[in-house]
Parts: sequence; C-alpha cells; structure tokens
Amino acid sequence: MWVKWCELTITQETDGTLLSRHACATQPPLDHTHVEAVGQAGRARWNIEHEHHNTLKTTGDHLEQNHGHGKQPLSAVLLTLHLFAFLFHTVLGWVDQPYHLVRQALAARHTFVQDRQALTRDLLFESWDHLLDFMLQGLEIASPPDAS
Repeated sequence: MWVKWCELTITQETDGTLLSRHACATQPPLDHTHVEAVGQAGRARWNIEHEHHNTLKTTGDHLEQNHGHGKQPLSAVLLTLHLFAFLFHTVLGWVDQPYHLVRQALAARHTFVQDRQALTRDLLFESWDHLLDFMLQGLEIASPPDAS
C-alpha cells in the first residue's frame, strides 16, 4: 500500500535536542507548496487529542494511556464506554438545570466525581434526580423550578 506522509521534527534551537517528532499520513498528494501546512495540521490534531486525553486522565475520570488495543477488544469497549460517559456528562451540563447548578458549585470535575461516589457509597437514592436534589440541598443551592 502506498501512502503519502511527512514528518515534523521539533528540536531545541540552542543545542538541537529533540523535543518531539510527529509523522502525518495524508490522502491528498504532498508537495513543497503545502507540506508545511499538512505537518502543522497533524501537529494541531495531535495536540487536541493529547489535551482531551489529559483532561480525562486528570479530572476524576482516571483514564490511562493505551497505545493500542491489539487483540484485547475489552479495552476498546471500556474506552468507548468511558468516552460516552464523558459526553453524557457534558450534555447534561447543557440541558439539565439541577446538574448544571451542582457542577457550578463543584466546578472541578474530580470534586464532583468524588462527592458523587462518597454519597452513593453510603446512601441509596431513588433516582438521579433524587441524588441531584440531595446535593443541591447539601450545597445550599435553591432548586430550580420544575419545567412541567
């Protein structure tokens, strides 16, 4: 199989120490007129993916780096479920007023996750809404009026 690719190597200007190396595969033909733009776009994409992963790793989600799933499909399934949970909580912050208020009060994601885990470890809640109402009450935040 033939692929078109370029490599972007970033070195320390003073002593030439290698800082990073990125290879970019691309479908359009590469030539001297746009190879730099392709390399920069690949680097930008890598940066976005790296920052996304870092967010999931350090904000209470405890996602670890996995450089390949090999023949172990379970890790791919778990990663997919993890990403769905992250997406679900992001959408909840946009559309669910009680959740949004709790997340405003517990702005750090890991704080929210730890508080939720502590509460559900010792208490039984009838529903997600019941948990959020309990958290709003404990944080002394006025519950939003019902939309019904």
